[in-house]
Amino acid sequence: MIGFLRGQVLERRGNALLIDVGGVGYQVVVTMHHSARTGEPVELFVHTAVREDAIQLYGFGDRLEKDLFDLLIDVQGIGPVKAMQILQTPAEELVLVLQARDAARISRVPGIGRKTAERILIDVSDKLDALAVHQQPKLQPEVAEAGPKEDLVSALVNLGFRGPLAEETAEATLKVHGDTLPIQDLVRLALAALRSSRPKET
Repeated sequence: MIGFLRGQVLERRGNALLIDVGGVGYQVVVTMHHSARTGEPVELFVHTAVREDAIQLYGFGDRLEKDLFDLLIDVQGIGPVKAMQILQTPAEELVLVLQARDAARISRVPGIGRKTAERILIDVSDKLDALAVHQQPKLQPEVAEAGPKEDLVSALVNLGFRGPLAEETAEATLKVHGDTLPIQDLVRLALAALRSSRPKET
């Protein structure tokens, strides 16, 4: 199975990339908001979907997007095509939608009804907190060991939140709850704070 590709984009048509990897062209489906352009280098985490009549590659610009895809296709009734439709919502925003258990928002995706949206929330939402901690990148050598704030910021960034928002949320969480809790609990509290501060749709 192909799990990762690094190469140059030969052609882009909508959400389909043709990527040259060592002289071999791979056709990969990505989300519409992926920034890859013709002639540019690209690195993708890849899911290989094997069917009786075809092999299809799905590409993801970061580990968070790939892991969200993997969670979605584990849900009954959600295949790769529907999972990619759901991921047209950027990963950062989708995490908030799932954490907020916003079935109405998910059911707006073509082909996703209310019951399917609720099934997604049941199967996926409780797995997101562990996802952030699991994805922490290897830290570069530092003179001083990273503290709770750095660990919490790193976890939030790997969930897709931008640096300034992650740092601000980490500071607020530690100010209220202190720095003695396990990182998993701090991530859960930070995500809860982000959900409560997110404007409700009208």
